Amino acid sequence: MDFISPEPKPEQTEIIGSEPFWPTVSTQHYRETQRQHDGTLTNARLKTALINAVIEINRELADWQKKQMALGYQQLTEVPAMKINQESELCLLYQRAIFGYAHASLVERYRDFDTTPTGNKKADALSPTIDDLRRDAIWAIQRIKGGSHNIAELI
Repeated sequence: MDFISPEPKPEQTEIIGSEPFWPTVSTQHYRETQRQHDGTLTNARLKTALINAVIEINRELADWQKKQMALGYQQLTEVPAMKINQESELCLLYQRAIFGYAHASLVERYRDFDTTPTGNKKADALSPTIDDLRRDAIWAIQRIKGGSHNIAELI
């Protein structure tokens, strides 16, 4: 009896939205920018990771958002910022924070799917990647808040 692996299901594009202040997030854009087209990441897992990332990042930026809204800005796109390819730097940083957090979360759970010695070695090799992704997300949040990459405080 031969086993033929079925073709992976086509990736459906879903848009994740939250409060009107924040831009939406596209699963397709995530897959394109994070190189996640290998068929191992289901739409459901990706959507869950992105939703969790939106929750965490929005909570981290809640006080900053309130200040911007008090200044009269009802959407992130309205907050004055440098434009890159006609897109707000703040929107690009927000996307970077969301994608970095979601990607780190997905990579972190790699062990759940392959716990053989080979799988453990692969997962161990991904640890620096997880740290890098989280660092990028933290840096993006700091930039949105107007801070620098340095998040240490003097005691």
